[in-house]
Amino acid sequence: MASFVHKLAFLLAVSALACKGGVKASVANNEPAQNGNSGPCLPEGPYGPNCPPPALKITDVSNVIVRPGERVTFQGENFRSNLAITKQNNNGDLPIEFSAESASKLSVRIPEDQGPGLVKLNLVQDGVSLKVNLLSDGGQTEFFVTNMTPDTICSGVKYYDRNGSLQNGTRNCGTGGSASGCNVDGQVGCMSTVDYPAVKLTALDPWHLRFGVTVAGVAGKLPVNCRNGTVKSLFSAELPRAVTYSAGDFILANHNLLANAKVRLNYKSNTNPLPVGINDQDLIVDSPSTNTFKLKNSADAYVTLPNGVSDLTVSRVSLDQSNVYSTLDHDLTFANSGYIYSGPWSTGYYCGGLETSVGDSNSWRDVTVDATNAPSTCASTPANCALQDKISGLTWTKALGTQTKKDWASAMIACSKLTAYNGKSGWRLPTQLEIIAASEHGAVSVTNDDWIPTYSSLWTSTTVSQSNSADPSSQAWVVFVVQGVSMSLDKSVPSDFVCVR
Repeated sequence: MASFVHKLAFLLAVSALACKGGVKASVANNEPAQNGNSGPCLPEGPYGPNCPPPALKITDVSNVIVRPGERVTFQGENFRSNLAITKQNNNGDLPIEFSAESASKLSVRIPEDQGPGLVKLNLVQDGVSLKVNLLSDGGQTEFFVTNMTPDTICSGVKYYDRNGSLQNGTRNCGTGGSASGCNVDGQVGCMSTVDYPAVKLTALDPWHLRFGVTVAGVAGKLPVNCRNGTVKSLFSAELPRAVTYSAGDFILANHNLLANAKVRLNYKSNTNPLPVGINDQDLIVDSPSTNTFKLKNSADAYVTLPNGVSDLTVSRVSLDQSNVYSTLDHDLTFANSGYIYSGPWSTGYYCGGLETSVGDSNSWRDVTVDATNAPSTCASTPANCALQDKISGLTWTKALGTQTKKDWASAMIACSKLTAYNGKSGWRLPTQLEIIAASEHGAVSVTNDDWIPTYSSLWTSTTVSQSNSADPSSQAWVVFVVQGVSMSLDKSVPSDFVCVR
């Protein structure tokens, strides 16, 4: 370690001894010192009566890390012939070789037998004592000497301490055993770099980081999108497969369909209208063999198809898991997409649950307050019941039309008039997309009678853009939150509703 660094790291231990006869310690500017009993000294004799000589002073040392036999230069003031220098050791103070080149320059020789560790020198002149501490490397070249403690030296680095004892550093300085730049996420005890800048961990909220992304060891919890984990049977399906039909049998080689499996049929017919109750409901597989199967409808009757049917396909539905053909889920798993969140089928993408501890992985937080605006719960203060979607950030009131349903316009007005619900203002009727997103974010996992009853159909602010009605604008969308299913409803029909902010 450079001597300049050590020179800054060490302080000269200096103590001034009292002058004889009660005279104060000598002043630094070499003016005559004052006698504590009789006023200022008179300028008589060399320094005046009862006044000490100008004080001995050290202003600089050429090296504070020294080697045996080395000469160390001291700069200072008032070096005189009566100066004595000793070195402290276990057997008492021993004289040490030195020479005063001038009144301001002194050369001290470190003993040849000096070992590693602290070198304690005592300079005495005219009753004034100065203590100077140096560090000797003891002639050792394999390890440096320092007065630093093990916890400030990188692990794996050996050094001599001030007592001459060989020590091992204990500080974690990262890979390589040295104080290198940070190159591993979450690494500590290293220097920040462009790729790994310093970050304040307490400012990192896992819900502000995408799931699958880790910053400084903090793993993100915010899903880029949510798997449909609550009503998968309503939305899941397999890729349609081409099938042929003959006299009540559907033919598909190695179809692997089991008895009672649910499927959907799709086909087109240019000459025959689609039979009622065939392509608009789940059908049940019956009498499957390796290459054929029959189908039954909801009335437990076998399905038959008319002549002229083409492009016939079958698709298994109501599966027990989501997949890329599910109608509610986003699909980010397409090949070679380069999308950093591709393959999002891990458990971190199934959303829902009510937060039990701040920042946990559940998607919903109870933000209810009581009449004094103190934190409460939906169960304790049902009149103010409010849950926050941690993914979208939206806060949802309880279902407000449970007792008295309202038409669409009245629901819009009712939300706008909520100026102090749960201690907040700025409420509005949610859009269709917002309620569907809430369903995707697992709202059904926290539905309850205090908040939103499980099978509520809720008004949205979204007007139907096109429908079979002569006046589409007379209809708006309602959403069943448990399913994420939308349907159009005439705006004059009363329905339940919630408000968001």
